[in-house]
Amino acid sequence: MHWDVHGVMLWLRVTARLSGILLAASLAAPALPRLWSSSISSWMSANRHRFTLLFALSHTLHLGGVITLARLASGRSSTRAQATATLELHECFLFPPSSYFLLCYFLLCYFLLLTGLKKNGRVVIEIWQ
Repeated sequence: MHWDVHGVMLWLRVTARLSGILLAASLAAPALPRLWSSSISSWMSANRHRFTLLFALSHTLHLGGVITLARLASGRSSTRAQATATLELHECFLFPPSSYFLLCYFLLCYFLLLTGLKKNGRVVIEIWQ
C-alpha cells in the first residue's frame, strides 16, 4: 500500500481523535457511577483499564503515523543541493530535534500507563510508596 501525505494526515486526525475519546473515557470512568448510576457507567468503571490500554494502542498507531509523516516530509524536501551542502547542526541528529521531544512524550505516556496497571488488585509497577 502506498501512503501519501494526505492519507497520513487523515490517519493522524483519526487516531488523535480516537485517543482523545479513549483517554477521556478512562479518566471519567471512576466518577461516572457517582454522577450517573447505570449499568453502562458501572461497566465503564469496572473496565477502565481496558480504555487505558486501547488509548495506548491508539497512541502507538498515532506515533507510527507521525514517524511516517516525518519520513515522507524528509523525502520530499531532499534535493541535490542539500545532498552536497555542508553538514549543519540539525543534520547531526538522526531525527529532527522535535522528534526527540515526541519520543519523550510517548515514553512518559507508556510509563504512566504501566504505573497504573493492576493485576489481581495490585499495581504492577510500584514507583511511589
